[in-house]
Amino acid sequence: MKKNFKMRNDVRCGYIDFDYAVKVLNFDESNRCHGIDDGNFCESVMKTANARIRNSYNMLKKEGWDDCCPLVVHEVESEGNKWYVTDGQGRFEALIRLNRELVANGKEPAITEIPVTVYHCQTIDDVRNAMIKANTRQKNWTAIDVLHHNAIKFGGMSLNVYNRISTMMDELGITSKYIPSLIIMGSHKAARKDLVADYPEDLIMPTCDEFFNAFKKFYNNVCNRDKRLNNKFKSNEMAIALESVMRSIASVYRNDNIETYNFILNKCMDIIANYLDKLDDRSLVRIIGAKNAVIRREFIELLSKRKDKKIQAVVEVMRKNNSMSNAA
Repeated sequence: MKKNFKMRNDVRCGYIDFDYAVKVLNFDESNRCHGIDDGNFCESVMKTANARIRNSYNMLKKEGWDDCCPLVVHEVESEGNKWYVTDGQGRFEALIRLNRELVANGKEPAITEIPVTVYHCQTIDDVRNAMIKANTRQKNWTAIDVLHHNAIKFGGMSLNVYNRISTMMDELGITSKYIPSLIIMGSHKAARKDLVADYPEDLIMPTCDEFFNAFKKFYNNVCNRDKRLNNKFKSNEMAIALESVMRSIASVYRNDNIETYNFILNKCMDIIANYLDKLDDRSLVRIIGAKNAVIRREFIELLSKRKDKKIQAVVEVMRKNNSMSNAA
């Protein structure tokens, strides 16, 4: 019988003691920033690195170092089999901080063994090529990937929401899973991986049906250009700006008068769609190709020109929300 599995003699998997790891593991200078002690990175990059480390710190403190996500190390023969961390250096730095903090407070270290995959290679250039491949040819799971996993694993609300997202994508004619998530959960939750574990009912926005219909109407009214521009209309940045308009309308009218709310919602979407539809291609690209904050300001300026008092009330909320967003 033909063997379908071949062993590799250049890869080893196992566990390494934490104290020993601190002594033998090295960080190559070409790797990305892994902590505040890095001397050749700007302040902004170090700030981003430490934000990653804080996330890893909280994960390790809560869950430990799961053996399904080992530290990846390359053993370099030309340097006396010296070990270099090529993936997981942020997690390792977080563990160092966590264990030091616990010991300083008279407690035992949280984790004393680390799962490791060791690749044997010849030179430091082999290490650097491996780092580039590991960090440019793969993409982490999105919130929707996590939701799909949980939809299959748990069913229930996760499955209902995932099916709803799929239906919305088909009906809106979009490839972005972010836009249905934005409609269902709102701008502050659409990309949050930590909120998709079970999807309780209170994560679903009460406005999702009305917002979905408004998006559908908007796309039907404006997507009459060439394919490139039509795709711009359906970008995430445009969707975030539109959702901010819809959310402002809902905050003013939805709880008081549902008929007025639906009327103003449809009217504002018609105003925006008609305005964009009448622009020449160059002017249109300037707006719909911008970041959502720029598009929001354009919508505020457009709606502020209407004399309708009901729309002016919406504009006031939009300006307030925009100011708060800029301050944050």
